[in-house]
Amino acid sequence: VGGSTEGVGSELYNGQGADLDNMDGFVAQFNLLTLDPIGDTSAQSTFRVASGRDDFVTGLCAGDQSSAGHVYVTGYSNGHVANQTLSGDPDTTRGYILKLRLVDMTPVWVQEFEASNDGGSVTTVRAIS
Repeated sequence: VGGSTEGVGSELYNGQGADLDNMDGFVAQFNLLTLDPIGDTSAQSTFRVASGRDDFVTGLCAGDQSSAGHVYVTGYSNGHVANQTLSGDPDTTRGYILKLRLVDMTPVWVQEFEASNDGGSVTTVRAIS
């Protein structure tokens, strides 16, 4: 399950930099029969996208067999999900895609991207899968 929240809770692990003043994206694993979180702790069942600015998860995608045990997460942020320095504009919305390892809910890699118009101004980018 993926989405965005300003909240915290046992199913929305807040040890990854949850910021109650901004939206954070999240990915959580649940047992489909009991609806309990998967894993021994919420840290193993949930990943939080928390850059310190507004972050949104807009899509989840399973890969082919070569990506077994991983999901691809898409979304957008006006922070730096990958701690990359792209434009200097803090109000720019960047798209991102990340590959998330499900066994320990850690990112394998993250790629942010932004766009500019003909005048050179950076424009909003949102990634949706």
